[in-house]
Amino acid sequence: DLFISLYGAAAGNLALVTKATGGVFVGGGIAPKILPRLRAGEFIRAFRDKGRLGPLLERIPVRVITEPRTALIGAAACAAAHPSGIPAPSRARTTTRTRKAASRKRKR
Repeated sequence: DLFISLYGAAAGNLALVTKATGGVFVGGGIAPKILPRLRAGEFIRAFRDKGRLGPLLERIPVRVITEPRTALIGAAACAAAHPSGIPAPSRARTTTRTRKAASRKRKR
């Protein structure tokens, strides 16, 4: 069906953009509820249907997360790994494009 095909195509696109060669883990509330439809084949066909990049996607394992508490388990593991607290993210670096735009504004 259309939703499964679009879901698989989007997952495949994301796998390519992020270079997820270690695997794709589909989570959230929808995937476990439609697991039989995901296993039927249309999802993985759409996932891999990327022309010359299809062979790369054929090597990427795809799994569905069925544990409803995955986010909590991950947060607990992160907290255990950083008992003194998680460091604040560093300030994002500005890109060349951002610096050029700021420079143009100053010249006006």
